[in-house]
This record gives sequence, structure tokens and C-alpha cells, in this order.
Amino acid sequence: MLSFERVLEAFREHLTEDTGVEVVPTRHGYTYLTWDDRRENWDTAEICLTPEALLDDFKTLGLLFESLALHDLWVYARANGMGLYHYHDARDLEVDAVVAKPGGTWVPVEVKLSSAQLDEASDNLVAVEERMVAAGNEPPAAKVAVIGYGSQAHVTERGVQVVPLDVLAP
Repeated sequence: MLSFERVLEAFREHLTEDTGVEVVPTRHGYTYLTWDDRRENWDTAEICLTPEALLDDFKTLGLLFESLALHDLWVYARANGMGLYHYHDARDLEVDAVVAKPGGTWVPVEVKLSSAQLDEASDNLVAVEERMVAAGNEPPAAKVAVIGYGSQAHVTERGVQVVPLDVLAP
């Protein structure tokens, strides 16, 4: 596995030449700092977890995975003349994304890191479908749960299409 230590070693020359950039080991991993021109104050700081630490932090890993999956969905939606939206209502019902086509066709999407979270994803997707249909909207064209690992593509008993990220396509 490529560790941050190996990455730092590979870029050590660049990091020593560029006085506006510094990577500092911290108790949370590494912090990437960019400094102002006079090197008096840092402009930005970004915490970079080690790969090992990231594997132990499923919440952060899940957020990063969700961001990756939503980016892919946005690219596919735009390429097909659709939009990508977020749904969160006043009753705190939420789904990670809604892919919508002009004219009303829509697909709610939940993004989960593993298949162990499919029940939660299905509950949210079915609840959004019920709420939207009760409000007079057409049912969704599909209900989709994008997962990172733990299952092959399939359709659950509740009608949720489970799609691993590596088979997601327009």
C-alpha cells in the first residue's frame, strides 16, 4: 500500500524547494499547509489522514465515498440532460441525491459505503417515494442505492436497485 511516508519521500525535493507548501506530521495524520508570500501566516491547512487511519474512520471514509459517488452521478446526469439534487424536507426525511429529468421523471438515490447499510437506505428511499406520491407526484422511475462494497448489483424485495459504484454507468 502506498503510504503518506512514501509519497512524502517521492516529493521531498519539491516540498523543500517550494517554500509556500509544508507537510507536517500531526496526531491526526498529516497537515498540508500553504503559506503566504512572506511566509508569516498560513493561508490554508488540510488534514490528510494516513490510509491506515482512514480505514479506521468509517464516518470520514463514508463521507469521502459519498462525495465520489455524487460526483459520478452528477457527471452522468449532466451528460444525459438531467439534474442532480439533494432532498431534505421539514420532517427531516433525506436522501443523498435525486436525479431528475425535465418533465418530471425522477430517481431518488442513497449512497452507502457497504451493503450492511442497505436497510437504512431502503427505508429512506421508500419513505421519499411514499411522501412524493402522496403529494400528487408520479412514482420514481427507480429507487437506487449506490454502495461501495459487499454485494453484486441486484433488486431488493422493496424494489430498490442496489448498484456497486464500480458498475455505475449512464
